[in-house]
Amino acid sequence: MERLLETLLSIDAGTAFMHEGVDVNDPEQYTRPWFAWANSLFGDLVSRLLREGKL
Repeated sequence: MERLLETLLSIDAGTAFMHEGVDVNDPEQYTRPWFAWANSLFGDLVSRLLREGKL
């Protein structure tokens, strides 16, 4: 699970947000700067993992 989180965090293009889609060859290239439901789901995942003691 930690590896998955590290991957997600490494493709944020320095914005600290999740994106709808990223270029697999260049994570700095993404489809749109704000994608609310993806950010919400990511926050929920991190919160849940912390509550369950998995982080």
